[in-house]
Amino acid sequence: MTTLGPISLGDENARGAQFVTAEHWRLHRLYPEELAQATKPFTDLILRQVIEATDAGVLTPRDPQSSAWLINQLVLAVFHHYAFAPGYESREGVGERVRVFCLGDLGGALEEQLDRRGLLPGRSVPEGSTEAEASGP
Repeated sequence: MTTLGPISLGDENARGAQFVTAEHWRLHRLYPEELAQATKPFTDLILRQVIEATDAGVLTPRDPQSSAWLINQLVLAVFHHYAFAPGYESREGVGERVRVFCLGDLGGALEEQLDRRGLLPGRSVPEGSTEAEASGP
């Protein structure tokens, strides 16, 4: 997640991150519908990935569309927080912590928790696949 990497979060360019954050909220007050449309492609990107992972049997989200929107809002909130956070708050590992948090919300598992087929333990083959397809040649 480079959006939530130390450089993007203001380690080296605090003024840039602060400008983006301040401008986001200024535009949100003036043009809320247009700003919603501007951020929709990122939500749609997240949603497509969640659906693909769900179809592959890797995620089990309760509501993929709601989860995609909430993940987008979480990424925005974390970016905005660190744009103005004191310098002593470490930005290292923020992206990974957000990823792990979101993965849990989506019913996913960390890589070390997946079985040899890349499925959650106790999970059958991905929807639309047969057992033979899932186990390979």
